[in-house]
Amino acid sequence: MILALCLLLANGGFILVGPRVLTCLTRSSQRPLAAIAAWHLASWSVLGGVVLAAALLASPQLAAAGQLLAGLEACLQAIDHVSTRADSPLLQAMSAVLLAGVLFRLVGCAATAGWTTHRLRSRHRALLSLVGRRDADLDAYVIDDDTALVYCLPGRGGRVVFTSAALVQLSDAQRDAVLAHERAHLRGRHHLLMASTALLRHAFPWVRLFAQACEHTALLIEMHADDVAGRGYGRRSLAEALIMLTSMITPRAALGAAGTCTTARIERLLGPPACQQPSRTRGIARTEGREAESHQRHDHQHAQQREAALQQ
Repeated sequence: MILALCLLLANGGFILVGPRVLTCLTRSSQRPLAAIAAWHLASWSVLGGVVLAAALLASPQLAAAGQLLAGLEACLQAIDHVSTRADSPLLQAMSAVLLAGVLFRLVGCAATAGWTTHRLRSRHRALLSLVGRRDADLDAYVIDDDTALVYCLPGRGGRVVFTSAALVQLSDAQRDAVLAHERAHLRGRHHLLMASTALLRHAFPWVRLFAQACEHTALLIEMHADDVAGRGYGRRSLAEALIMLTSMITPRAALGAAGTCTTARIERLLGPPACQQPSRTRGIARTEGREAESHQRHDHQHAQQREAALQQ
């Protein structure tokens, strides 16, 4: 029981303090993948801690539930030396109900979200086959529309979609940069990262940590895709493309190039890569130091020559 209470207290404290610490990782925007991993680890660790605490408190009730839970009971008995069971049958029953409720809620939301997303993407692929045309040079689909929009449809046979207005308005460099951005989403399976945090947010909307993890993950995966595209085709070209693209009508179950925090991402792309600033600063300092030493030696030689001339 002591271990279970410690787990609950630790989770409660982290729910209050953790988002402030993790938000700093997003603001620094140095390593988006590391920040994404931190948000996911924090979110699922909190949920796992609650499940484990409830299982520890309800372990006698679980033991009576049948042979299917024998493996879980054996795991709980293995940590009996650091935990004592709850003596109150009411507390045990409440913990068992909490455990069952959390698990059923999680599984139910996962099944609902999975089915809804699958249905939306299947319908979208069918519409693309009807109204879109495949551009072999871009390896993307083009649909006729007056709105400049670029997005990718992840999942089975992921596709990148351009509107005809986007192809007209974007230059070749901007088009290639946006295309690389969307392909980075598909290769990195970023839709799975979004689905993971979205599941926790929808299943437990009252937990602020899960809502923040979903929002920050959406921004961080866009930053990562920006970095991938910027390294290959130039950060300025991608920033200019984001300015020209519409960011408010990305279809559901899709990932749009200009769909999340576009202004902040444009400022990040146009600014110097922060990870290169220290080395650049050190290089400038070393150059200035060498120049100062050269001037000092030159002045010292001149002084010696003047003294020798005066002695003569």
